Amino acid sequence: MIDLTLRMNYADVFDFDKFHEAFRQMLASAKGDECIKLESWIESRPDLWKDYDLTLSSKIASVLEVEVYDQYELSSDPDDNIFIPKAKKEELHKQPVQTIRGLVKDFLEAHPEEPQKLLDILAYVNLHNKKPTTRRNLQSSLCQDKEVFIHFDNETWGLCSIPYDGYMKRVKARYLKGRKKGEDGYFYDPNANKVCEDSSIVYSAVQTELRTQDFELRYSTKREHKPTEFFTKALSNSSTLDLGLGYFSSACFNVLACGFAHFVKNVGRMRMYINPNITEEDYNLLKNGDYVGFEDYMLNSYDKLLQIFSHRDKLFFQCLSYLIANNRIEIKIVLLKESGIAHEKFGIFTDFYDNKVAFNGSMNLTAAGLTRNIEAIDCVCSWHNEEAKKRIKCYQDDFDSIWNGQNQDVLVYSADEFCRKIVEKYPTENVDELIRLENEVMEEIAKEEAESAFDEPYFPKKFKDGPRQYQIDAYEAWAKRGKQGVFAMATGTGKTITSLNCALEEYKDDGFYHLLILVPSLALVEQWGNEVANFNYRNIIKVSSENHRWKQDVMQVVTKMRCGRNVNYVIISTYQSFVMQDFQVLLSKLSEGTLLIADEAHNIGSASVRQAFHRLTIKRRIALSATPNRIYDEEGTREIESFFNDTHPYTYSFSMRRAIREERLMPYHYFPYLAKLEESEMEEYARITRQLVQLYNGSKGGFSDPERARKLLLVRKNILHKARNKMDVFRQIIQEIGEDKLKYCFVYSAAGKRTRSDEADDEAIDEYILKQMQCILKYTFPNTTCNSYTGVDSKAMRKHKLEAFANGQLNVLFAKNCLDEGVDVPRAEYGIFTSSTGNPRQFIQRRGRLLRKHDDKRFAWIYDIIVVPDFSSPYYERRFWTMEKHLVENEMRRVANFGSLASNYYTGALDTLDEVISFYDIDLNGMVLNEDE
Repeated sequence: MIDLTLRMNYADVFDFDKFHEAFRQMLASAKGDECIKLESWIESRPDLWKDYDLTLSSKIASVLEVEVYDQYELSSDPDDNIFIPKAKKEELHKQPVQTIRGLVKDFLEAHPEEPQKLLDILAYVNLHNKKPTTRRNLQSSLCQDKEVFIHFDNETWGLCSIPYDGYMKRVKARYLKGRKKGEDGYFYDPNANKVCEDSSIVYSAVQTELRTQDFELRYSTKREHKPTEFFTKALSNSSTLDLGLGYFSSACFNVLACGFAHFVKNVGRMRMYINPNITEEDYNLLKNGDYVGFEDYMLNSYDKLLQIFSHRDKLFFQCLSYLIANNRIEIKIVLLKESGIAHEKFGIFTDFYDNKVAFNGSMNLTAAGLTRNIEAIDCVCSWHNEEAKKRIKCYQDDFDSIWNGQNQDVLVYSADEFCRKIVEKYPTENVDELIRLENEVMEEIAKEEAESAFDEPYFPKKFKDGPRQYQIDAYEAWAKRGKQGVFAMATGTGKTITSLNCALEEYKDDGFYHLLILVPSLALVEQWGNEVANFNYRNIIKVSSENHRWKQDVMQVVTKMRCGRNVNYVIISTYQSFVMQDFQVLLSKLSEGTLLIADEAHNIGSASVRQAFHRLTIKRRIALSATPNRIYDEEGTREIESFFNDTHPYTYSFSMRRAIREERLMPYHYFPYLAKLEESEMEEYARITRQLVQLYNGSKGGFSDPERARKLLLVRKNILHKARNKMDVFRQIIQEIGEDKLKYCFVYSAAGKRTRSDEADDEAIDEYILKQMQCILKYTFPNTTCNSYTGVDSKAMRKHKLEAFANGQLNVLFAKNCLDEGVDVPRAEYGIFTSSTGNPRQFIQRRGRLLRKHDDKRFAWIYDIIVVPDFSSPYYERRFWTMEKHLVENEMRRVANFGSLASNYYTGALDTLDEVISFYDIDLNGMVLNEDE
């Protein structure tokens, strides 16, 4: 079967039916056992071409290969040669094949009394054709040969060579039924405009029907369904149009270029008023009754427009000229009585059967082009419901009120001289020539849209179903809150994609994108750069210590914008670079229309970033964080909420519990292990604790010297972080996992700051502890590969290590705190937390690293070393208990939250901690973070 949809792209340059006639003649004269190459053969036959364009021969040949195989059962070899066996040659001699259009012609010639219904024609063709065709393919085939076939409506076809006199008389009677002839020779519908001239009715025109088209509720140049689609459908399928244009400009004309020639051919009729954008001086001419002066102004404006007309503008005026010359259009000029512009941009299309489609919109008709600027229109169809009919009647009443001079706020003038000028400049008599020009314009628009689509951002193609519902919900919630807010989303739930989808939706409305993305680390600069590129955003500028050209790149954007150019850009900066004076100076010039995305937004609470944010003038803001609350920093938390005009439960929340339940993240098992301080550590720990007890005011529930107490608490917490007993517990954990399973494993080693001057360098101690754990691993399992991942590694080295870990070359990766934010390694399956932290941000981030989905992963396994003071030690004093309870509770907060979502929570996951929980009388259930569903 011939698929005519494949032919449509080349029907204007190549005659496919003529090819088959020639191909059969060639086969009939062939000797057999021969090979031909279709591409070379059609290139040697210019008589088969309507427009001899050899650049298309390869593509046309690919279409023909399918048809040759389908009709003659001949196939090509790997070199595209078609082999003709002798037996096939003999068969072709015996069975000549009739073309589809040949069969249709035979059928129509056998019924000359009247045109035939398409379904009857289809039945005849399929009865006599070797391969059946479809209604759509048949209709497309007939449309390609307008010199032979003519269609009277979508379902009735005839031959141009047959007059069909009896049929035309019946059509004329039906068409004029109920209409009255006026003194001017036109026939009028009592409830509508003049519809036709008695002496020049073209009865071969299509009886249009709008309701056969699928109209969308909204069309936009930045969405799938564009205004060009709407106007093509509406103009090609309507017989009258009432149009009100708010501006007299080039762009408003090319909006209507799509389908206008078909409207002309369908004997369409129009009423149109235009509102020129005039100066106050010209407006006063009209107020003083000097219409002649104003008409001169209009003609002068028209002459200026001629100098900038595009191909499609000229097509519009050629169609307009034809309608004017044939008395099928009326044009009026309207102005508000008070100086201004009539912003109505709407129209009402009506078809042969009185179906109506009305449109209005925020079309930017002052723009110079259609496809590269935001145009948006809404439409309503009369056949949908009674409410739609009422809305269309309102549009019609509004138009008639202005047209008939009944609107008291509007001045209405004729445009006779203006129309004469158009006919003089664009004399047009050949409707078929208009159709040809329109086809060229449509090809031009299709090319523009294709080029535009190449540069336009889009939702990443790897997500075949587009954005998930929760990502759509997040955008809608953000838009409702004035386009400011916090997305409190669990690590691994797609915060990055969700925020970039918001930017994409804004682009669809704005027509441009200006993005500023702030991140806490160099690793995240690279990660965001990759995600932004997946959305096809261009002009990505990375502001960090690793890009020494960022100033020049940003300055280029500033310079272009100062020159009035529309520049799209995405700036990705670390918070550290963001606060620099050089960047702040340039940023002040880029704030207009910018969307700010602050990743890991809890970093904003730091003093330097906070100051920079106070100077921001960017209106649209999104904060991303799994943990918007800054632990121990209520003021910082309030600042974050203030910057983004949001408070708990925040604009959009996606909890860890929900993510696991909906299988966005992996389920996991949780195993806590106790490690107690050794005697020497307990001695130092008790010494600091006694100082804290002296500062503690039990009645007020606080410290008398908060700053000194804070420093002491941090020192004491560091002792717990660096507890030496962790080594034995670490050895116990890896032995329980086993060498064969110890793969894709993260180990978070100690991380903490030393504050006492008499202690060794904290970085050196951290490095020593990390090396000790690596030695324990190598001693226990010599064949297990491992390495460290630290901040001192170069970017290339960090990337290499993560890739080696992901593909299984590295079994275990030791890290301090540089895996807390942004590093994405979905293959990670085991996590050993040896670094105690009560900071929800840190433990939530670390858990999130392990719970990302991967095809080869079914569960994640978390082993957590909990360090507590040894309350059986002689250095432990009972008076420590009240204050110690707060510290242990802080450590147990992580345990409570890890345990509450673990798959083994109800099978004794936390039993190993019973001794500590009982001693300090801790309520684990009350510590679980309040996660909104």
